[in-house]
Amino acid sequence: MQLEPAGSTPSNLALRERLSKAALALLLVPSATMAAADSTAATNQVDFTGLFYGESSRVQVYEPIVRATRLFGDGQSLSAQLGIDVITGASPSGARPSAGVADDDHRIGPYRHHSRRHHPPGEVPGPSRGAGRRMAKNHGDGSSPRRSGPTPRAKKDYQSLGVTGKVSAELFQKLLTVTAGGGYNDDSVFPTGGTPIGLSDGTEVSNKSNSKKVTSLLLGVSRILTNRWILSLDGSRTLEKGYLTEPYKVISIVNPFSGEPVDQVTDNRPSTRNRTSALLSSAYHFTHDIGYASYRYYWDTWGIRSNTVDLKYRKDLGDDWYIEPHVRYYRQTAADFFTTGISTFLAPPEFATADYRLGQLTTLTLGANFAFHIGEIIPGQWNLRAEYIHQTGNSSPGKDATAPQSPFNLAPPINTVTARHWLRIQLLRSSASPAGRRSTASRTTSPAASKRWPAPARLLVDGDDRDEAAALVEIAEREALRIERKFSRYRADNLIHEINHANGKPVEVDDETAHLIDYGATCWELSAGLFDITSGVLRRIWKFDGGNRVPGPKAIETCLERVGWGRVTWQDRTLSMPTGMEIDLGGIGKEYAVDRVAGLLAAQTTKSFLVNFGGDLFAGGLRRGQRTWGVGIDDPGRTGNAALYRLDIARAGLATSGDARRFVRWRGHRLGHILNPKTGWPVAGAPHSVTVVAPTCLEAGTISTLAYLQGPEARTFLEQQGVQFWIL
Repeated sequence: MQLEPAGSTPSNLALRERLSKAALALLLVPSATMAAADSTAATNQVDFTGLFYGESSRVQVYEPIVRATRLFGDGQSLSAQLGIDVITGASPSGARPSAGVADDDHRIGPYRHHSRRHHPPGEVPGPSRGAGRRMAKNHGDGSSPRRSGPTPRAKKDYQSLGVTGKVSAELFQKLLTVTAGGGYNDDSVFPTGGTPIGLSDGTEVSNKSNSKKVTSLLLGVSRILTNRWILSLDGSRTLEKGYLTEPYKVISIVNPFSGEPVDQVTDNRPSTRNRTSALLSSAYHFTHDIGYASYRYYWDTWGIRSNTVDLKYRKDLGDDWYIEPHVRYYRQTAADFFTTGISTFLAPPEFATADYRLGQLTTLTLGANFAFHIGEIIPGQWNLRAEYIHQTGNSSPGKDATAPQSPFNLAPPINTVTARHWLRIQLLRSSASPAGRRSTASRTTSPAASKRWPAPARLLVDGDDRDEAAALVEIAEREALRIERKFSRYRADNLIHEINHANGKPVEVDDETAHLIDYGATCWELSAGLFDITSGVLRRIWKFDGGNRVPGPKAIETCLERVGWGRVTWQDRTLSMPTGMEIDLGGIGKEYAVDRVAGLLAAQTTKSFLVNFGGDLFAGGLRRGQRTWGVGIDDPGRTGNAALYRLDIARAGLATSGDARRFVRWRGHRLGHILNPKTGWPVAGAPHSVTVVAPTCLEAGTISTLAYLQGPEARTFLEQQGVQFWIL
């Protein structure tokens, strides 16, 4: 079998030897040098958010917000935010519609009509239209997993001071997360013109501020059930005490004979309210897309009960953009003291409100979220979320509505449109490496990049010292994220993006990047061009989502014009490519991260450990009692749910290449996601799965990929390499 260009055919042992030397050269790049270069790089991040909320013929809200964040090298962050709310329009006051214009001055029962607030027949009354503005600012430390910070907010007639905090603990190899939190708010309400006495005609007011204290508690647990499915249960309890009345809401006083509203009194609500909710949510990661579902049940001491069902589905439309349709159904019962009007012949109740928000409600929300990276212009991401909300109430409540009121809809439907756009711009700060070469590294993790890991990363440590294990986990996580930030092709803020968008200009790289590119060039040479780090552009036309869609010949032909390491100029740490070509280190990046993490851990502990990044792993020595690490090989037909074989390894790397997770079906064949860069098609006749054990994870992953690229000759290739392997 020829594995090099014609005229240069090494033996298979020579292939293994050259591959091992290339891997060793890469893994021996001093980690201290890379850590120093990475720690000096930092990211400034600016978020611009705009919110529009509009109810038909009623309230409109505009809220622009600017948030600046500084992300430091140790994962900490500091942010500041400035926002302005502009609110115009009016909402229903709570008064009933009238069939005519009420008389100005007459007495029926214990109430006397005294005002001239007339409304056209049939119109639901509301306060006079006006406008208000609100400014808010906050700051906080974004460090994780603990979060806390003050939340001051102020309006013309409202002030809120509060503090919140949350802490999370990850248990059982990060399969289980427990979260607890709480908050406290001290609010004050001082209505314009004074605070009206409850259930009065509004002429008697108090000028003192009205205090409201709110204490909230949160407890949640989430469990990773499989490498694709996570389930969460969250409970919350909120205790409110103080002034809970809405000072601008009123209740109509109704003549029981004519049904006409003859007066109105002010709203009055209990001074305590205890709210409780339980939320069950689930997320499932399909081959490319993600589905979300949740159910929330709420109840409080005012008698309100509600049910909420929320469904979302995130559909990837490409490497840099996605759409997420969304539907929500909400239904609530009315508060015990909710009414649409009070009879003139009855004494006022202790508590009453006509605020539609405390009445019976049914709400349907339809919306979508659209996002894409704008790296072609500037490093960042743009997001647009839009929703249509249709809300209905009990339009003719039998116990309150009298005959003259029956023609009118006492709870007219509300149609609302909301739109929110979000723009994040990442401002990089570059630094020079010790060799004087440029090194860029980001301090953020983009959603698109994070979800590309095929399964949760795990670290197992054979020992009883929890503090040591936690320290090792932190080391592993920091190094894995550093490599992802630096080499992911899905980011717009790293050196790979700079190389891929250089438009033919030469780009000088640092030592670590140079060694990775050298390793990719060696793989290309040893595989006669089948392993090609420039073939990543083919992902733009292939979607391995389990469907049966394949690109046409013209699309493949056009894409292949931008593939071929032989077209790249690579010399003296400087790389240049024709415009439109890209490099993609994803074929070696995960395995490299496993070995790099393993090397750092071995330098910190004598304990045995197992690093597992989505099935590519490294075992760091025998466990206590001379025990090995047991590893299962997935059944390709039931990925993540069943193992066909158990392997026992002590100190070695293991990697698998195959079609278990990403594939297409074409003419009765299942084609995996590994593409032949010469044809632009998936490898024909390849096994479902190739697993290899080698001295390092990088070697194991490279050999398994090279074998898969041989198609039906994979077994023959592996037998010639002198490695342990399993083919399914």
